[in-house]
Amino acid sequence: MEKLIREIMGKAFKISKNTNTDVFVEYHGHVNVISITIFKGGWKKGKEALYSKDIYMNRYSDGEVEKILKEVLAELQEIEKGE
Repeated sequence: MEKLIREIMGKAFKISKNTNTDVFVEYHGHVNVISITIFKGGWKKGKEALYSKDIYMNRYSDGEVEKILKEVLAELQEIEKGE
């Protein structure tokens, strides 16, 4: 799971640095939540996100969290391909 989170953060950094898409990845330790938000064409106040997911890791089994993280990584890979 930790490896997937690092991969997601790395992809988010690369996409945000090298394209017009902004990707936010946040970890909220007090509630064990990972939040991923993607803004195609960049973040602007009031702009709706292309993709947004909050993963409450205490609500799911490790296997379910891993499946969700893989889906997020696949979404980022698709964005990376399209840029």
